[in-house]
Amino acid sequence: MSHLKKLSRHYLYLHFFFLLILTYHTNSLKAQNLDIDLKVGIPINVGDTFLKHYDGVIVSELDVSYPIGLDYSVFLGIGYRRLVTDASVFYVNLYSPRAGIKKSFSVSELIAIIPGVHVGYSRFNFIFKPDVVDDYSLDGFSLGTGITTKLKIRKKLHVGLSIDYTATFMDSIEEDIDTPFYSEYHSVSPGLTISYQF
Repeated sequence: MSHLKKLSRHYLYLHFFFLLILTYHTNSLKAQNLDIDLKVGIPINVGDTFLKHYDGVIVSELDVSYPIGLDYSVFLGIGYRRLVTDASVFYVNLYSPRAGIKKSFSVSELIAIIPGVHVGYSRFNFIFKPDVVDDYSLDGFSLGTGITTKLKIRKKLHVGLSIDYTATFMDSIEEDIDTPFYSEYHSVSPGLTISYQF
């Protein structure tokens, strides 16, 4: 079993752990708000890797947060990123289910600052023209951190600005190449966030 497969298995265990936390806190959750966060932004590639040649087109993320205390919450979510070099030749779709924890700091009744960290599994789908080469995929394990500033505009509706940094470590493109240039992807993603409490 490869190192990445072990990490993917640990990621599934982490999801199970979060589900146990949610089950344990069922009674307290009834008196608190669950949040749905939708983010849309632009991925900016950083670092010296082969993916630096790809331009970030869009990043979108959907998270559901579950309160576990007065200011803390855990969340499960999925992210999608699209990267291109020359759209007429090939592009990359990146899918990332993830789990993490956030803490909310209230600046006022209307404004909150929310930092967080997350871990995830990443799936890179490289799409080529049929006459160039067959499509292929890579698996990865990701770590990330970010911060969001939210403004309350309705009783249950918030909008905000966010920025995230994510590092992804994936299988090498070629079996005989095992260097950070071919096995890592780093990005910073500024974006807009809309949140709804229920």
